[in-house]
Amino acid sequence: RLARRRASSVRDMDGIARWFSGLCGGRGKISSRDQAAARIQARYRGIRVRDEQHKRNAAATKIQAVRRGHAVRRDMDSRSWFQKREASTALASDMGEMKQRMKTMAKAMDKHDRNTGEKLVRALRKEDQSWMHREADAEEERLKHIKKHTSRR
Repeated sequence: RLARRRASSVRDMDGIARWFSGLCGGRGKISSRDQAAARIQARYRGIRVRDEQHKRNAAATKIQAVRRGHAVRRDMDSRSWFQKREASTALASDMGEMKQRMKTMAKAMDKHDRNTGEKLVRALRKEDQSWMHREADAEEERLKHIKKHTSRR
């Protein structure tokens, strides 16, 4: 059985080698398994190298596109360096003011949250107190009822 499997695998390898031989341009018949393996490896390596080259070309194209876009935007901006610097300074001061306003708003919101929380706590305490009063009143009524019924006897 083992000999049949080996013979079968050798026939399969020969078939694969012939098929790859056709892919490689059909340059002659492959005479040995080593040559077939070498051609298969060469074919694989060639595919891998071309794929890597394609990826590198795509990356280079992207870099070139970004650079060209930057150059076009730079050339289309007709302001002088002084005007650009002034605009940048104005933007920075606006951002500073906005940051300060946001801090003030955050403090106000925190204060509001604290006040709301305190009101909620007070309301809960009041509710608890009214519950406690209701319980105390109910207990007092129960005791009065017990006292009233026990004193008759």
